[in-house]
Amino acid sequence: MTPKGIIGLAAITVIVLAAAIVGVTKHYGSRQAVAEEALLFPGLEKKLNRVAEVEIIYAEGKMTLRREGEGWVMSEKGGYPALADKARKTAIHLSQFRVLEAKTRRPDLFNRLQVEDVEAEGAKSRLLRLKDSGGEVLAEVIVGKSSYVLGGLGHAALYVREPGTEQVWKVKSGLDASTFTLDWLPKKIMDISQDRIMRVSTVAPDGARLDVSKAAPAAERFSIEDLPSDAVLADDAKKKTDDMVSALSRLDMMDVVKASEIDFSGDDVARAEVRTFDGLVVRASIVQRGDWAWGRFEAATEEPSPAAAAGTSGEETAKEAAAINARVGGWAYQLPDNKGKHLRTRLANLTKKKEDDKSS
Repeated sequence: MTPKGIIGLAAITVIVLAAAIVGVTKHYGSRQAVAEEALLFPGLEKKLNRVAEVEIIYAEGKMTLRREGEGWVMSEKGGYPALADKARKTAIHLSQFRVLEAKTRRPDLFNRLQVEDVEAEGAKSRLLRLKDSGGEVLAEVIVGKSSYVLGGLGHAALYVREPGTEQVWKVKSGLDASTFTLDWLPKKIMDISQDRIMRVSTVAPDGARLDVSKAAPAAERFSIEDLPSDAVLADDAKKKTDDMVSALSRLDMMDVVKASEIDFSGDDVARAEVRTFDGLVVRASIVQRGDWAWGRFEAATEEPSPAAAAGTSGEETAKEAAAINARVGGWAYQLPDNKGKHLRTRLANLTKKKEDDKSS
């Protein structure tokens, strides 16, 4: 190639390279210079002890986790206790966002990565915001789709964008910015195992009463008290009785509101009482609202049964009752469908008509 040809080719190369640089700058912007693995929010880790509020805003609403004393509560649930560890970890995860690469700056592509403004029609993005006790915003970011990082064991990653900017980043992070309320609240209402139960009583809104009990913890099955002499038990009566006495075992909520928001004084209220051999008494009021049963609970104590295990201490039972009341007092819980039914079992659920009895 002649010297002129070489010079011409070099000039073309410079022009193409310059155009490419301009294109990249327009596409990614000045923050394209951020080094890979650099923190997206440098210095935020030094402000974590100031974080007093975590907001997650999305198209259908928002969740506000607020620090209260040594714990955290959710404002939208009347101040119900939230998972403190998860709230703290959310702030930590945000402070540790590490840039993997710059992505698009084109607003028409934001919805593909779910980093559009949360106010946009059909938005699937989430705006995560940290504030201090005075309301100052310490950091905020729009969180989009999750991704992953190839290589080694792999790492979780997210597409994110800072509000008011056009640059989308892919960051390394295991952040969980779920908009499902129960992911941020302790689900357990109480957990009283069936082997502790001595008696369960239910009273239907029409006054119909059912009592089932057993004489000792080792007894094989529960007996129905005052069973009419002409009653015929259904084939699944034992199973339904076992379900009834295990209603408070692993009892988790589906939702929670202030007890004052549910009317438990009407004539549609069912009641249940559970007594254990070691002296714990739990009383429940249950009402049906739409497709769901809502329950309110309170605990008390009585003298342990003579059939209780040797060494049973009323002191421990009293502590348990106090802990239950501290947790559930003032709250109404949406109950899992099966538990709501079990706490409202009535004699008619355990018997069958004589003409249906094939045993005679």
